[in-house]
Amino acid sequence: MWRLPLPRPPQLTLWHQHLASRFPHLPAPVVFVLALYSFGVLLAHTGGLSTVLLFLSKHLTQSYHALRKRLREFYLEAPAQSGGPQGQKRRDFDVAACFAPLLRWLLSLGAGRHLALAIDVTNLGDRFHVLCVSVVVRGVGIPVAWKVLPGGVKEPWHPHWQTLLGHWRAAVPADWTVLVLSDRGLESPELFRFVVGLGWHPLMRVKQGGKFRPKGWHQFAGFGACARQPGMAFAAEGRAYAGHQLPCTLLARRADGYAEPWLLLTDLPPEAASAVWYGLRAWIEHGFKVIKGGGWDGHKTRMEDAGRVERLWLVLAVATLWVVALGAEDEVRQEVEAERLRAERELTRTQEQAQARRQREALRQQRQRQGQQTRQAVRDQRRQARQQAAGPRATAPKAARRLGEKPAGVGPARAHGVAARGLATWGGRWQQGETPWPQALHPAPWPPPTHTASSLTEQDFLSQQT
Repeated sequence: MWRLPLPRPPQLTLWHQHLASRFPHLPAPVVFVLALYSFGVLLAHTGGLSTVLLFLSKHLTQSYHALRKRLREFYLEAPAQSGGPQGQKRRDFDVAACFAPLLRWLLSLGAGRHLALAIDVTNLGDRFHVLCVSVVVRGVGIPVAWKVLPGGVKEPWHPHWQTLLGHWRAAVPADWTVLVLSDRGLESPELFRFVVGLGWHPLMRVKQGGKFRPKGWHQFAGFGACARQPGMAFAAEGRAYAGHQLPCTLLARRADGYAEPWLLLTDLPPEAASAVWYGLRAWIEHGFKVIKGGGWDGHKTRMEDAGRVERLWLVLAVATLWVVALGAEDEVRQEVEAERLRAERELTRTQEQAQARRQREALRQQRQRQGQQTRQAVRDQRRQARQQAAGPRATAPKAARRLGEKPAGVGPARAHGVAARGLATWGGRWQQGETPWPQALHPAPWPPPTHTASSLTEQDFLSQQT
């Protein structure tokens, strides 16, 4: 059934080729159905099999039932694919083997060397728990690893988190900074130590009932007591949990207007961490919304087998990555266009300002020349009047002075000549496009700020609690 001939539109062919390059370990028929299924999800705007088949059969002019059998075989286990002896010969593909290629694909689309991972659990009704690890980017969590467990069955989740995160030991470059965000229900000293052992940095939210002892203190204090009042913040290295004695850093922050504080444990020192980073964790909820009610309607699946749901989630994860990448590209394009328009407006404004400045300067120079000409004409008229009044004997000495002869008793040059030279220098540099300013009027650079880290002593802390 994998070899059923199928006409392919160019879009599907290109998408199939792209997925083949991203998942080279998968058999070619599996990659093609993955491309076909995710292509149908985007056409139908839902992950429901019946709706996807309706859109695919219309666009591919292929039999509805033939397509249905092909797509169902993608998530069915091998013995159930074709039934009888043929099904026994088929082999299941390992979904977990797709996690590392999926992450490498996502990392190749981004820039920088920082990665934020959020881990959380979402439920599909009361039938399944989905333990999901997502890369949070641009307000959305993109699933890159998951484990589906039957609902209502109590079992430890910590081994599954270790397995999911362990798939990426070789996928994430060693020089990257990786932050693992987890909510209060998933706090665990064992998980904290495992994440640190991978060379990554946990940012684990904890409940208020836990205990913490900062370095240099003798007693443990409650997590919640470190940020009891609105506006309080606390950051210190020490040990968490009186029994486990977990070396870590506690970041406690309670903003104004919030009933509960953020109480976070990390292995980073206080100067290198920020409680604000934890806000990225909420983006995984938007990713669940895309997978479920607000996007592909994954919560409506009627599957009863956890392995089938895991294979279906690969289709939904690929479709989510696809649309998020396109949306991010369009968002960046809009940001670049907005920045270009802003720069053009700023350039136009500065050009208009420069033109107005040149016009003002030209008008000022014109008025200055007119004033000089007027004053010179007045001086000439006065000089001629004095010469006529003095008679012919005063003419020679005046003429001699005009020719540069120095008569006896002439004093030194007037002081305003230096100022005239300075004005001439300024005018020359202005004509060259420069704007000289007195050095004394340039403000000196401000010294870099020096902050003294405030340390709360144990005695002060205890006095605040009473």
